Amino acid sequence: MIPDLHASSIINLGHALFATFASIIKSVKRAARDQRVNTLDVQVSHMNQPGLSEDLGPVYRLVFAIYAATGMNPFGGHYFSALTTARELSKKHLVSITVIGDFLPPTLDVDDIDISFVKYNPGALRIAPREIGEALAKTSPDIVVAFDVKAGYITRAYAAIHNMGFIQVKAGGPVPRTPYIKNPHQVHFSKKDHSWANERISYCNKQIVWIPNRIIDETPDHVAINNLRDKLGITYTDIVLIRIGRVDRNYERAFLAAVNSASLLRAHGYSVRLIMIGAVAHQEVCDRIAQVASDGDVLLTDEQYIRNARRFLDIAHINLGVGRGFMEGCAAGNYMLAMAGDSSLPVTVSEDNFHELFEENFSLRGKSDKTDCQRTIELLDVAKTISAGSTRAALSRYWFETYFDSKKLLSSYEPILDSAAKNRERLDHNVLFEAIVFLVQRAIHRFR
Repeated sequence: MIPDLHASSIINLGHALFATFASIIKSVKRAARDQRVNTLDVQVSHMNQPGLSEDLGPVYRLVFAIYAATGMNPFGGHYFSALTTARELSKKHLVSITVIGDFLPPTLDVDDIDISFVKYNPGALRIAPREIGEALAKTSPDIVVAFDVKAGYITRAYAAIHNMGFIQVKAGGPVPRTPYIKNPHQVHFSKKDHSWANERISYCNKQIVWIPNRIIDETPDHVAINNLRDKLGITYTDIVLIRIGRVDRNYERAFLAAVNSASLLRAHGYSVRLIMIGAVAHQEVCDRIAQVASDGDVLLTDEQYIRNARRFLDIAHINLGVGRGFMEGCAAGNYMLAMAGDSSLPVTVSEDNFHELFEENFSLRGKSDKTDCQRTIELLDVAKTISAGSTRAALSRYWFETYFDSKKLLSSYEPILDSAAKNRERLDHNVLFEAIVFLVQRAIHRFR
């Protein structure tokens, strides 16, 4: 609800809006003048690194901007996606990551990519403090890649004034109902989002691309898996069902569906162990899961398990995956389940419904008209297949290699990087409107 602002507050807000734009222009121009780096020298230096050849085309300096604030999951999937993308692009380009907010996610606490952190107060009546402009100008990037919409609001105006390229990444979530950044260069994880963005963006030189690839084909951590197997007393004859995700109200339905699936399989005579791993955002959800879980079910919430939880995927046969978690399960060759419709049971993912669920990025928004009876039969068929000795799903690996493998990121990003470098961001009416919207949202947040 919009607060009742006094006249003096409205005047102050107006002053803040004008002051913000003046501050942006002044600080960015000063930083650009003081810290300009010679692009050619950087490119030559980078091209001399081992493993790089001179026929790879232009080498760009890229800054990934990502937002991290209290209340967000510190182990959130989009941090993994940003890091994976940065690492792949760094095989050719000069890449760094700037985290904007009030904490540095543990996922991004790495040594192989240059990471910087800028403290940011989301309640302030300004788009961003001077430090953000200085952080961007420090590397004089050719292109800023904003990996979420808040990072985009904060950095797009700087990119426009500083004559940088700018790419907005939409990592997931539903089609926005509120104003969303309307820039000409966008990357979308979801095919549905890609279609929506293409229809609303009218720039002549637009590049709106669908790039779902963001999963590394990691080697299983057999030591960690064996330790977990011993700790939980899991035998090699057990069918293991896994569910990894944040334990909160949004994803509660998926955890309960995993419990229901394990119970159903046990009721039909299968020895099933359910492993659930996730950071607890809402304790009451954790309590409700514990109330319905059986003796063979376990919920692991300690940091030693939730940090890079995907390393345990090889212990599982069946995976109830949501979003990025679905794609990681495919990389591990798990038989995949997904949430779809209002049922308390998931659907088994097959060639018949894969693309329909892919439209919604394998999220909780997935749709299916399958009855509970059909879902039960298909789940039992999977258990029967596993019991017969087929413990890995070739179809899941095919999906991973075709759609999700991060090795394809570099070639997939090349056209949009080239376009963003050639068609730099401009300070037009869209940039100004988005800046004002962002400032008003921040002002409302502050006055509440």
